[in-house]
Parts: sequence; structure tokens; C-alpha cells
Amino acid sequence: MSKGDSMPMLPWFHRDFLAATQGWTLAETGAYFLLLGAQWEMGPLPLDKTSLAAISRTSPREFTKLWSKVSRKFVTTADGLLNRRLEEHRRDAALRRDAHRQGARKTNAKRWGGSSLSDTLSESLSDTLTESLSVSPPSPSPSPSARRGEARACARPATATRLPDGWELTEERRQIAMQERVDPERTFAKFCDYWRAASGAKARKLDWEATWRNWCRTEADRSPGLHSIGKARGPSPEAMEREAMRKLVARRSEIGLAHFREPRPDETAEQYRLAQDAEFKRLERERVERARPVANLVTQLAATKKVPR
Repeated sequence: MSKGDSMPMLPWFHRDFLAATQGWTLAETGAYFLLLGAQWEMGPLPLDKTSLAAISRTSPREFTKLWSKVSRKFVTTADGLLNRRLEEHRRDAALRRDAHRQGARKTNAKRWGGSSLSDTLSESLSDTLTESLSVSPPSPSPSPSARRGEARACARPATATRLPDGWELTEERRQIAMQERVDPERTFAKFCDYWRAASGAKARKLDWEATWRNWCRTEADRSPGLHSIGKARGPSPEAMEREAMRKLVARRSEIGLAHFREPRPDETAEQYRLAQDAEFKRLERERVERARPVANLVTQLAATKKVPR
């Protein structure tokens, strides 16, 4: 982080910060807050836990316990630890500052005829606007905003494009998915299939990186736990139905219905089971009826043998 990137205030959205630290202890929340503030002031954080513990105002032993949860909010880069959303806010604030500075310079150049006094006044006015406008309501657990979209319009290409053919799951994109606690490979495959199959204006985007970040957040909000890393997915209802039908087909010979019909295309496993049971009961009744005359004859023969001599 260069000196020119330093901002007087940290953007803060309190509701998002509370949501991002839901279930955390007071110590974990405080350590996270202090680390975010340090990153805003000094840039990438050091990698050694002793320095991080000092920033968090805890002992190394206490910090080790806190770090298992707080570390999820940071990624390791060549320069040190970073919270990526915080860096997005720094970049957005710098874009707003530069945009206001350029606008002030043009306005005063027209008023003062482009003299050196114009440049001096532009710099002074733009710095004042930066402090009041670039650093609006703060947030270390950053959230998308309309102002950020307006600021990025200065740096983005004017023409929207479809998803590039060579768009791959880079390490940076993987880290974004990991930070949102969604499966990187599955989410990336779903993302690419959706946008390559889409048509019309909605299939064209100005900023595919922002689209990827928003997609990961939406996936995490839409199905928490379903695509979460480290959690096994249960079978779908369709898979359970197919497995039940497979078992019923295999069951036919076990209950004496080896030649019973195959299931119909529109028949559910429960319907097929009921049909099997009804057929089995019918065959049992027929077997009993056929065996009844023989049983009567045996009874009669047994009775004649008991006649006294």
C-alpha cells in the first residue's frame, strides 16, 4: 500500500460486520476488528502470529486459540495477510477520490483559465471532497454498494463481453470461494455452465471478477450447508426414489414373484410395492385353495384308520 492509497476513514457497514461474526466470542470479534483496522492503516499484515497477537492486543497463547476462526477472513499473499473485501473498499475509495479530484481540476481550470492557481485550488478542493465523500459509512466486513459500482465505471471497459473462453479457476478466484465457504470446483463449474448457456444482454458483463464474487456470495446465502466445504451432501429425492425402485425390482424373486411385471414409467416406488404385495396375496390365496381338497382327503383317510377292530 502506497502513501497515496491511505484514507482518513475506514468504510464500515455495521450490520454486515455483525452478520460476518455471528456466533463469535467477544475476543474473536475484537481481534478481527483490530486486524482489519491495522490492515487499513498499514496494508498487508505480517504472517507471524507473534506480530498478529501484538496487533490484536492478546498474548501469543491466547491469539493461537482465536486465530483458528479469525484466519478464515484472511488470505495469504506474497505481501502478507489480506482481507480482500477491505482492499476492494480501499480501491473504490481511491477511485472516488481520483474522480472528484479530476472533476474539481476541470471545473477550476475553466474558471481560472488553466493557470497554476487552478491546479492548486483543484488539489485542495479534491482533497477536501475525498475526506467527506470517499470515506462514507465504514465497513470491515464489506458489502456491495451503489457507490462502488459508480466508482468502478471510471476504470471498467465501456463494452460488456461474454464470459471469456480461457476463464479459469485461478488461485485468487478459488480463495474467494473458500472465503465464502462454498466448494470452489463445483461452484466454478456451475458458474461457467450458466453464463455460457445464457443468451441476450444478461449474458454480457462489464466486470466478470465482480460477477464471480457476487455469485459465490449468492451461493453461500442460497444454500448454506448444501455446498459447504467439508460437509457431505445427502442423496437427492430423485436418487432415493431410483434406489427404492431398484430394491423392489430385486425383491420380486425373494417373495415368489420372479415373473411379475416391470414397473411402469409413471409408477412410483410406493405404488409398485403395493402392486407387488397385492399380487403376492392373490397367489397365496390360490395356493391355499388348491391345497384344500388334498388336505380334506388326507383327513378322511386318517379318520378311516382310526375305526376300532
